Amino acid sequence: MGSLPARRWLDRLSGILSLAAKGVLVLVEGGPERLGELVRHLIGLTPDLAVLTQAPDLARLAPGSTAVLWLREQDFDWLNGARPAVHGQRVVLFGSEEVATRLSQQAFDFYDWISHRLEAPEGPPAFAVRALRNAACARPAAIVWRGGDLEATFAAALPGRRLVQTTAVQPYGALVEALTPGPKSWVAVTGVRRRFELRRVGWAAAEAGRVGRIILVEPKGTFTDLPSAHARSMGMEEATEALASAGVAQPARVAALLDLEPEAIARAAELARTGVKREDLESRVEGELARGKVTARRRWSVPRAWPERVERATELGDLEVAERWATAWRDPAPGNARATAALARVRALQGRSKEAESLAAEAEAQLTAESDDLTRFEVLRARAHSNLGRAAPEAAARDFKQAITLAKALGLPPQTFAELHSARVTALLEAGKIQDADHALHAWQLEAGISNESASANPQFLETSAVVHLAKGQIEEATKLANLGLQALKDKDHPVGDRLVHTLAGMLNDAGRFADAEGMVRAAVRVAELRRRPATHLLYEHGRALAGLGRFADAEQVFRRVLAERPHDTTAAAVVNRELALCLLAMGRTSEAEALVDEALAVGRRAGRDQDADRVLTLHAKALLRGMSGDHETSAALLRDVLRTEERLFGRDEPALARPLTEYAETLLELDRPREAIPLLRRALSLANQGESSDLLATALTALTRAETMQRLPQAADTARRALSAWKTIGKEPEPDVLDSLHALAAGEPPSPQSSPRASRRTRR
Repeated sequence: MGSLPARRWLDRLSGILSLAAKGVLVLVEGGPERLGELVRHLIGLTPDLAVLTQAPDLARLAPGSTAVLWLREQDFDWLNGARPAVHGQRVVLFGSEEVATRLSQQAFDFYDWISHRLEAPEGPPAFAVRALRNAACARPAAIVWRGGDLEATFAAALPGRRLVQTTAVQPYGALVEALTPGPKSWVAVTGVRRRFELRRVGWAAAEAGRVGRIILVEPKGTFTDLPSAHARSMGMEEATEALASAGVAQPARVAALLDLEPEAIARAAELARTGVKREDLESRVEGELARGKVTARRRWSVPRAWPERVERATELGDLEVAERWATAWRDPAPGNARATAALARVRALQGRSKEAESLAAEAEAQLTAESDDLTRFEVLRARAHSNLGRAAPEAAARDFKQAITLAKALGLPPQTFAELHSARVTALLEAGKIQDADHALHAWQLEAGISNESASANPQFLETSAVVHLAKGQIEEATKLANLGLQALKDKDHPVGDRLVHTLAGMLNDAGRFADAEGMVRAAVRVAELRRRPATHLLYEHGRALAGLGRFADAEQVFRRVLAERPHDTTAAAVVNRELALCLLAMGRTSEAEALVDEALAVGRRAGRDQDADRVLTLHAKALLRGMSGDHETSAALLRDVLRTEERLFGRDEPALARPLTEYAETLLELDRPREAIPLLRRALSLANQGESSDLLATALTALTRAETMQRLPQAADTARRALSAWKTIGKEPEPDVLDSLHALAAGEPPSPQSSPRASRRTRR
């Protein structure tokens, strides 16, 4: 049996009921979207039509009544014996094909009494068609589709129009092409999950010249400035209950007349509570909802000038779009120094340091005596980012300082200053000048008028502050600032959020909370990649977390990906090769691990970077490998070299030196040289206290206990008690044999070399 088109099924139903002098049972199979049409049609024939949701209510109707019964499976037993109760009544049973099938199986006696079966045509609910048509007539920038069968609703609401499907999650150029206007074409856009995708759709539509005729398919978020539509009917029983609880008489009938539209049901309940009569509810609700969905026409827009376009896209971290616009700005005018500088800065932010360096040099060569100060500023800013990207942090810091001075003279907006100050602090940190970075951070705070109270609303300042505190060894303060920054960015899409996650993940890794770090950074990598932002630093922390969880093979893949994505970045290579080498060592691939570190050292020498912070990191990995291989003499010599280099770079009073001091001293203990180790450990303890690093404090105290025990010094017992207290403070415990030795010494056992606790070696991060 096929469905009848348009209104023919209703006309046939009218004929059946008009011929039923002694009552009749008619089964209509259809979805909830057809119920309203059915009830309105029958009311035109029988104004006192009853609409019921519970079968026993049929027994209370007067003989000769006409009723629509919403079929429920729990009523089948009652219906099976109900033929006498419905004798002489005209009853239209309404339900889906599935419910009708179960009725024939579970209430077959009653089913045999059904005289006629009709099938209502498929199609969208009337309210969905009406809402989509009204929204289209308002000519907004886009319509939000909140669920249901869009294709069927679109075909019914806008006949003759063509609906094309595309997604916001694709390269920006392809999105622009997909939104290019076509004759009578609309575009349904999926994948709008956050502001990032919505902003891209708007930019692409404006760039393509499309005015409206866009449907955002089930986007996440609230869109108060755009009309919306959907084709999701409310459940009949739920709708009836909502109206009944508001005191509406004949609630099932009212629910049907409102087409089971969720918004209409909710508004009818509100009106009923204010005293509006049942007879007026339908017209009042329909009128209010129709008026509420009309929105003034609005276009998507992009900044008209190329400089503003590139600045906006870069500021929001959409580097793919920034690259497209900077290229489009530069291509027609290859001698334009400002356009070339803009593209150079984008390339640097993308991690493409070689291209950025070449473009920055080209931009400088394009400067002339007639170049204005704004062009000179852009070229200087591009050179600064290029220097930072190619691991020339001292030069970058000088350039950023000059750029800040020039930006003040030009009166540039606050966001530009935030970018320059943050980048300058980063450059100073990469150059190992922690105190200078701290001073630069405070200078930024004073210039921008950022108070302690207003800092919580400035995520870029908080992110930079967290990194500075982290470099100073102030883990708790850094964690607090990073969390504040993430809170300020809640429900926002900004590249600062990537950096904050990177910072927090690094601190979680340092604290040994690898599972927390892995989950956080894995999600952040997905988001960054989806938004086509560089994810190299996030990937690095992901690799660290995987290694900490013992998933060394997975960590190896991640670290090798980082190296492949930044093949010319010697800073990344020095850091990542160290971590990769330790993963290989954990998997028993010692020779591969050491070869990797030796190659990194050789690359540094060839690049003339034989005495900087990068070499220290790689040299440290070499020392760990030698120590783990049992070659403590070589390990000690390397760690001494690491310590001397860091003292030269950071100064002898830098709290971060507590770690290399402790590691060097631990290696000396392996060589049975406690007399040399003790002064190093006491100095490490002093620095660890300054840096507020409880983790280092516990490690250094444990090593000092061992050294004093080896020397048979009586204060070993007191040092052991301090070590136990430090471990308790950080909420962790050393390895069981170390813990047992500390407890024994703290309890007053005579010190002996055999009872000295051997703290496990820790990898620097």
